[in-house]
Amino acid sequence: FRHPDNLLLSTERSLFHFSVCSGNASVCQGKGLADFSLYKWSDLPYNVHRKGGGNMDASFIHDKLEIKFLILYIAARVSEPIPMEGMQELTLCDSGIDYFSFSECLNDLVQTEHLTLSPEGLYAITPKGLRNSEICESSLPMSVRLLTDRNVAAYNQMLLRRAQVRSRVVPRENGTFTVELRFSDDVDQLMHLELMAATEELARDLAARFQKNPEQVYTQLMNALFSPQ
Repeated sequence: FRHPDNLLLSTERSLFHFSVCSGNASVCQGKGLADFSLYKWSDLPYNVHRKGGGNMDASFIHDKLEIKFLILYIAARVSEPIPMEGMQELTLCDSGIDYFSFSECLNDLVQTEHLTLSPEGLYAITPKGLRNSEICESSLPMSVRLLTDRNVAAYNQMLLRRAQVRSRVVPRENGTFTVELRFSDDVDQLMHLELMAATEELARDLAARFQKNPEQVYTQLMNALFSPQ
């Protein structure tokens, strides 16, 4: 029988392929899918230079149901609601997934209330989606889960870095600009600095330089303030 909450599955696979019994899911039985561990690792997509991407060289995702499982698996692990571009990059880690199938599955998950879509275009998993993700995640090949875990960890680290290092350019009435620089750690805000810049170009350059290496700015500022007189 089918779990009553598994609405996304209702028309996509027969009971031979999917069943939920006592809270456990068994998917793709008899399809010859195993837990693959031998495949090439690529550079993570969220490194400093954004080179390449952590994608599978072979295809282990074979249908839209498995794409939905993967989307839910990702949504359950990202640290905050995620835009479509981020979800797309994390989902297309398998060469068997194309953009049109991904987009259709993402919309289906919103329609079936496994995901929510905010007015800002951010996707978040619902309690229903989280429950079904926990039931069905074991149907994903181990190789896909391992690579996804690695990519999601890198994505979450990028989000954390973005939250800790912030800059903003604000125009003033006299035609100059204020550059606001903020730097935080996991506990509290370490620095909030405001500078005046004569032009917008200079202001944005200062903000960009700060974003590249806020630790160096903070360290040099502290050394200057605490240096012997």
